Amino acid sequence: MKTRARKIILINAVPSFLIALLLSMFLAQGGIAENYSGETFVFPQAFIILGTWFLGLVIGLLTQNIVLSVPIMYGSFVSIYVYFLFF
Repeated sequence: MKTRARKIILINAVPSFLIALLLSMFLAQGGIAENYSGETFVFPQAFIILGTWFLGLVIGLLTQNIVLSVPIMYGSFVSIYVYFLFF
């Protein structure tokens, strides 16, 4: 049973990582806004999304809990909205 849960978590880790990576890179580079600063990452706080995704992956691999880890990995983009609420 534990190996099946680990396989499910790792299979879901690939597409959820692609979503998290693309979204965080899009937001960090300024999104649709114009970048006048000349820096590559105008909004580096957007990488909180990748940290939340990694936290979901670690929780999943350590606890083998699919119901907890997979929604955290797919819903990692919500962490940027929480960031905007408090800062």
